[in-house]
This record gives sequence, C-alpha cells and structure tokens, in this order.
Amino acid sequence: MWFLLIPPVAVMFALLWLALISRPERRPGPGATMERYRRTRDALARPLDDATGQRERPARHTFPHRH
Repeated sequence: MWFLLIPPVAVMFALLWLALISRPERRPGPGATMERYRRTRDALARPLDDATGQRERPARHTFPHRH
C-alpha cells in the first residue's frame, strides 16, 4: 500500500526541483556592489561620538525619498 505514495511524492519533488532550478540568478550589478562597499567604508570611517558611543549622523534631507 505504501508503494502507491511513491509516484505522487516523486512528482512533487520533481516539480519543486524544476521550480527552484529554473529561477534566474538575481545578483546585483557591479555598480551596486561597489556603491554598497563605498557606503560601508565611509560609515566605518566616521568617528564615534564620545558621549553616547554612537556614530555621528549626517544631516537629514528634507525629502529623503528624493535624490
């Protein structure tokens, strides 16, 4: 009786495998990677504030969602 479960389980695994293998790779472009590296490097280069132990924050823009 258990052998009747093998074909549906095999089909489910095959469909899952095909769904995972057919997805395109979503890697960031080299420009995005370099920009992320520069932002990280700049953030680490900022000095710590002695009183709170927090990093100094740059002045906030009036409209942060606009560049």
